[in-house]
Amino acid sequence: MSKKYIIPLELRSHFEEDPILKQIKEEGESKKMPEINFYQACTAYLLDQRRFLFIELGRYLQAHGPLEPLVETEKEKEAEIVEEKKEFPQLKVITSEEDPVKFRKTY
Repeated sequence: MSKKYIIPLELRSHFEEDPILKQIKEEGESKKMPEINFYQACTAYLLDQRRFLFIELGRYLQAHGPLEPLVETEKEKEAEIVEEKKEFPQLKVITSEEDPVKFRKTY
């Protein structure tokens, strides 16, 4: 019987999509690897992947130079303006002249 790791909901999609994480999980479950070792292996892989990404980014910058800044389209600017203009609905002001609702305790 293999051990099943409990993966948090936020991370499950990563384990389903990434073949290396999926392989680490399957091998860990089949070899009954302790959870701490499983998470250490996953963390080491993710850090290595991030390091590789930064190395490739550096190579791209050396070969092609820096990227051009992103230009916002008119639709994106209009969407931001619409979001800023949202207002709260007008609230009713209760004055002391109105009869307040009286609560009675009856059983």
